[in-house]
Amino acid sequence: MSKKTATIPLSKPLTVNEQEVTKLTLRKPGAGELRGLRLVNIYSLDMDTVATLVPRIADPQISIEHFYSLEIEDIGEIGRHLLDFFHPKGQPSPTM
Repeated sequence: MSKKTATIPLSKPLTVNEQEVTKLTLRKPGAGELRGLRLVNIYSLDMDTVATLVPRIADPQISIEHFYSLEIEDIGEIGRHLLDFFHPKGQPSPTM
């Protein structure tokens, strides 16, 4: 079984509800969080699909607009962890 959460330190803090956010913790998505999304788009790290999914599984909760304001290296790291959620522990995850 794959890991249940991943914490990503942000290279540039976000301001969410007047609070500075320096890291995001993502939890492994369940079927409800994946509703309306195509898995193939998650596997290919389609930006709009990832921008829809991440606010559903992030702590603290962020908006799609917050997601789009992240630094590109942070989005890449988020994508790497998303792919890890879909691969059983002990199996190599795909490379980006």
